[in-house]
Amino acid sequence: MSPTFPCPPVPVPQAGLWQCQREAEAVAGLMQQNMLRALERDGRLRDLDTRAQSLRAMSESFSRSSRAVALQRPHRSRRRWAAAAAGTGLVLIVLLVLVLVLVLRRDPGPVPAPPGATGPPPAPAEPPR
Repeated sequence: MSPTFPCPPVPVPQAGLWQCQREAEAVAGLMQQNMLRALERDGRLRDLDTRAQSLRAMSESFSRSSRAVALQRPHRSRRRWAAAAAGTGLVLIVLLVLVLVLVLRRDPGPVPAPPGATGPPPAPAEPPR
């Protein structure tokens, strides 16, 4: 079996030549369209590559700044704990002082009579009017 060609190698009449030429022009048109599409794709790929490089640079910058923030974070945490501890200690001291003042100012109530005394204690003298 011999392969079939769109344009046979044997001499052909004029109509066959025109048909081969039209097919060749159609193929050339398709090839031009394919080349244009390939050039468009190349432009889009270059744009994507530029954007990827930009994103890579931004991610490296973000990584550096996040590391710097992470290094500063323990210092802030220690300051917060120190401030909280100082505030708590101050509140406890104020409460202790208030409790002591209230306990010491409390009215002791009736004074017990000394041993051996009899009868009710004398009434206090009224001040003159």
